[in-house]
Amino acid sequence: MSGKFRKDLSFATIASIASFAISLALTPIMTRWYQPEDYGLFAVINNTSTFVATLTLFSLSNAIAMQKEWSKRARLIRTLLHLAFMAFLLSGIFVFVYALVQYEYDGQLDYAYYLMPFLILAISLHRIAQGWVNADGDFFHMSAARIAHPLIAKPFAIVASMAAGSYALFIVLFEIAGYLTQVVLMLKDRYKRLFCKGEFLSWLRMRMTLEVVKRHYDYAFYLNLVNLATLGFITLGVLILTSIYGTHETGLYSLAYSMASLPIQLIAMTTASIVYHKFIHISREERARLFPFFVKILMAFAILATVPYAVIYFWGSEIFALVFGKEWLASGEMASYLAVAFFFQFIYTPLSSIFRVGDRIKLQFWITLVTTILVSAAFYASAISEPIVVSIKTLSYALGSQGVVLLLFALFVAYRSAHPKENR
Repeated sequence: MSGKFRKDLSFATIASIASFAISLALTPIMTRWYQPEDYGLFAVINNTSTFVATLTLFSLSNAIAMQKEWSKRARLIRTLLHLAFMAFLLSGIFVFVYALVQYEYDGQLDYAYYLMPFLILAISLHRIAQGWVNADGDFFHMSAARIAHPLIAKPFAIVASMAAGSYALFIVLFEIAGYLTQVVLMLKDRYKRLFCKGEFLSWLRMRMTLEVVKRHYDYAFYLNLVNLATLGFITLGVLILTSIYGTHETGLYSLAYSMASLPIQLIAMTTASIVYHKFIHISREERARLFPFFVKILMAFAILATVPYAVIYFWGSEIFALVFGKEWLASGEMASYLAVAFFFQFIYTPLSSIFRVGDRIKLQFWITLVTTILVSAAFYASAISEPIVVSIKTLSYALGSQGVVLLLFALFVAYRSAHPKENR
């Protein structure tokens, strides 16, 4: 591994561990000021907003790093900003109309839902900024921004709850603030390079946006569907739990899911950008090294994943009851089951970009689609007939199997990409 790669990876890992420690320290305070129902409502809003942001950006932020020329990168970034604004506008109209319909039927929409368009915009801007910084190889600012998110989102949400009570509105509001803080830290003076003539909502701008989306068809269609299948499953899981078991159980599951996936969010996803950047460099300069490097990264992340997920698997219930309170004991039991699945997801996350670098996005799409349908069917069948803990156990086994399949195919793509002459 090169010196720069080691330096970027080390700094990202240290920053992620710091972010993990901050989140872990503040979450027990949040669970004592917020009810499981608030977590459940936040899970619905957050997952839906993430799904919409992914849908409307067409996963084009992942294509920024693949463009060598600034002019092509700038065109992509402008297109993404246009798509983000359109998503904000349309989602705002939808929420407003839905609130009016609810009012007509004597129902009142929770105030947290009114923040959904702003959360969609914040997530979209965060994705764009992250793709831009990744393309520039500026992982210092990306890692620093990662630390800033929990420092903004959680403390302010806790203070708001202490002052005004337990409302999901506060969690959503300061989640937005956390994302926007990350955007500011990552972009800094970069936005000055994006001078854009013409009106933002002109027909010319819309036509240019459509042309860029069509030009990056593999990202806009296949990779976007891969991401949507993953996020759609998470959102579907929350909706299934809410409709079958209720918001209280969904809140328990939400905490279990967020805590069990925290190592992925703070370590695997942070370093994934660095690994992706390195994959691109090796595929252009030293293609034969791609497979050995892939295997080396796979082994490193397997070792790294063992520590947090072994702890969660063996002592999840005890840790949750001690840290978050006895009412969250069931949440800890769920986290223990999910640890098996997230172990493989942790390893796969930084390696998944090999499908983009190896020009096998379509293959990734079909594998993800088929396995996600099978996992969803197994989870739903269990949910309608079994207690929630049994359903979560079924979910973990199914997701773990999916992770193994995806890793095997990623290994195959890495080998074929490193030996192009053998593919003839």
